[in-house]
Amino acid sequence: SNTVRITTEDGTVNPPPPSSEYFDGVTLSGNEDVEQAIPHLRRLGITGIRMWSDFEWDRHNFKDAWAKAIQYHDAGFHVTLLLQDDKVPTYEQAKNYFEFAVSRPRLAEAVDRWEIINEPNLWQYWRGTARQYVQNVLRAASDVFRPRGELVVGAATAWD
Repeated sequence: SNTVRITTEDGTVNPPPPSSEYFDGVTLSGNEDVEQAIPHLRRLGITGIRMWSDFEWDRHNFKDAWAKAIQYHDAGFHVTLLLQDDKVPTYEQAKNYFEFAVSRPRLAEAVDRWEIINEPNLWQYWRGTARQYVQNVLRAASDVFRPRGELVVGAATAWD
């Protein structure tokens, strides 16, 4: 599917210029006002949302992006939630964080796919090795989410 990025700085949605292409998914910055974004997204024929949720492995607190993911789900959109931290956790730290996330009220119901880390080959997104990503993070995500029937999406690498 085609993807378009909608980015906002002041809480308003700036949809892409009109085109003849159909966009069925977008990546949102998390700064947008959901109530204002929904009519624009529907007008563009968008059915899927990819949201970023930056966090720290040892800080377990509800994220604003999580609340927005629930709002988008309730409005009928498919939700992919990207969980992103550039630091390398132990397997146990990652597992504990994913258990915290999946246990938040209504979040697992709202998220269709859990994307684990973005572009781990870029230093600004991941400070570890590919082995650490797979052994510590992706394995922990799989161990937590899959037994609950949740879908896990591994990271894609960036292209030069």
